[in-house]
Amino acid sequence: MALIIKEFDQYVLSYYTEISEPIVATIHCFLGTSYHGSITFLKAGESVSDSLSSNTIKLEYHEEHFSRVLDIIRNERPLYLRYFEEYQRGWLITSKEEVGEEES
Repeated sequence: MALIIKEFDQYVLSYYTEISEPIVATIHCFLGTSYHGSITFLKAGESVSDSLSSNTIKLEYHEEHFSRVLDIIRNERPLYLRYFEEYQRGWLITSKEEVGEEES
């Protein structure tokens, strides 16, 4: 089984107003103009699952993680979506960074 890694350097944030839907927000991830995947935030209690479809990665988190994930996306570089097919699990990851390095 494959490990799929997709870098991204741009994003579009959709924060939804419909309170009856289980989806609270979605971050769409791009490398240049190429769409590489999404990070979706669901209401507490909803079932989350990561997936790979048409070579794009979809990660799901509960809404309580929204601020932390958005902070990572705004402040870290480079960024990657990672998906391990065998376990059907994904991650938001960065590359190695020097200890004590400050973001510029």
